[in-house]
Amino acid sequence: GTQHNVVPDTCRFVVDVRTTDAYTNEQTVELLRAALRSQAVPRSTRIRASALDAAHPLARAAAAAGRKSYVSPTTSDMALMPFPSLKMGPGQSSRSHTADEYVLLSEIEEGIGIYENFIKQLAASI
Repeated sequence: GTQHNVVPDTCRFVVDVRTTDAYTNEQTVELLRAALRSQAVPRSTRIRASALDAAHPLARAAAAAGRKSYVSPTTSDMALMPFPSLKMGPGQSSRSHTADEYVLLSEIEEGIGIYENFIKQLAASI
């Protein structure tokens, strides 16, 4: 039933799983299906976790430019790119995709120098 005082005949729920590069999205779905007694239907497996090996030239150049690596709390178009990439930009990542998202002018000015240094480090490694 659908009345407020009747036990429904079905129960539907959504589980939001943030995957890592340890398993593909398809492997994660299969792990969940094996652990559940319910039917598990993914909304999408399109957005993939991305990781860059610390030995990759992009990661080495970022480290040489003084950037520290971390797991981003947000996703980006980078998850759809079929080639190695890193997420780097001015401002604080924790402000990304929030209602009051902003980047300070001073952070943009600092970012220009960071990008210049990163490009120099990358060019020197090639």
